[in-house]
Amino acid sequence: MDPLSASATAIAQALREGRWSSVEVLEAHIRKIERVNRKINALVVDRFERARLEAQVADARLQQGETAPLLGVPITIKEFIAVRGMPHTAGLPARADIVAQADAPLVTRLREAGAIVMGVTNGPEGGLWSETTNPIYGRTNNPWDLGRTPGGSSGGEAALIAAGGSPLGLGSDIGGSVRIPAAFCGIPAHKPTGGLLPNEGHYPPHPSSYLCIGPMARRVEDLITAMHVLAPEGRFDDPSLLPPEGLVVLLPEQALRRPSKPVAAAVDRAASIFRQLGAEVRTCSMPDLDRAFWIWAAALTDAEGPSYADVLFDGSAASLWPELARAMVGASSHSTPPLLVAATEALTGALRLMDREKLLKRHKALRGELRDKLDPSTLLLLPTMPRQAPRHGGMFLQFADSGWCGLFNVLDLPSTTVPMGQSAGLPLGVQLVAAQGLDHICLGAARALERATGGWSVAAP
Repeated sequence: MDPLSASATAIAQALREGRWSSVEVLEAHIRKIERVNRKINALVVDRFERARLEAQVADARLQQGETAPLLGVPITIKEFIAVRGMPHTAGLPARADIVAQADAPLVTRLREAGAIVMGVTNGPEGGLWSETTNPIYGRTNNPWDLGRTPGGSSGGEAALIAAGGSPLGLGSDIGGSVRIPAAFCGIPAHKPTGGLLPNEGHYPPHPSSYLCIGPMARRVEDLITAMHVLAPEGRFDDPSLLPPEGLVVLLPEQALRRPSKPVAAAVDRAASIFRQLGAEVRTCSMPDLDRAFWIWAAALTDAEGPSYADVLFDGSAASLWPELARAMVGASSHSTPPLLVAATEALTGALRLMDREKLLKRHKALRGELRDKLDPSTLLLLPTMPRQAPRHGGMFLQFADSGWCGLFNVLDLPSTTVPMGQSAGLPLGVQLVAAQGLDHICLGAARALERATGGWSVAAP
């Protein structure tokens, strides 16, 4: 085992036992980042010099016998989440000079647990898009294939972890933004129960519980370690309390029909593993998967958060159409994909106006239906995304696929994505969804899948 292949949890243990030093572990990761980042452009601003000083302090604390859960472990943070003294732009030209004056609460909790922040990672311009590119930092590439997207909006975090540059990080998710890039890059990630973790210090802000900050890592055990650190005391149970043979795994019929063959095969393999572990696996009907994107969009609109155009133009959404026209002739300061997404949002919002009330009724009804289906020993198994990582720009043609993740944001349900190997050189992933407040159920099941499949393997861009 070496620091570049070890889980964050194993690194912490090795540091406590004196087998490695924090300085040694940090330097190994810095060297790795310097090698891979030229190709993937995932870490956009580093704090290596400050991290080196913090690693020295961590080593002194370790020598004194301190045992904080992540003491001396290097991590990274999505740039949308405030890290004191670091840029906090969300990739928006209007925020190009913004520097965070204080850590977000979750960053504070990680630091108090002993973690050392190496830097911040890339996201799309303003978020709410599955292609990680913006005018400030440029485009992030998938480490498995540089011509493909790592997904978004936490694409920089996923790409860096997948390439071995960071063992653990924080992303954010309002419609699949930790789970989609995790699946595309072949790492595990967890979207917590809505409202379980605080969103303060995130830009753009959102008034609802649909926006969730969540951990992304090399191993599921790191997600569990992170949730113990991040969640309020008494709000996160130990996943080991639920043995796999106690599970009932529900497989939506719609999730078996629509995905690509490799993704469907990954779901079948996961179901087979659960059967071998003694779980009961059965199919169920979930027709709302076919309109999941529109239910998500209606619920998000009903929550009265800012539109994507509002975010892009700092509240002046009227600038959208003139700016889109400038983009068509190469004269815009914004990247074209977010402008197209904002325009699509505006047009589809108008076209779907008559359906909105019907969609909101389905959203409300779904809460009750899934409350009945998901008890403390039951979870859903389905693809994270119907297809593997597309080529750059391809997400615009597949935007509705994100509804398979976004649906669980607007239902406030916890969801864990876990890698399931590769097909044609690209990662596969499935997601596990549990009842509200039962994050440990999907994390425990994800750990069982990972142990059966091997989980993350380092990408070599």
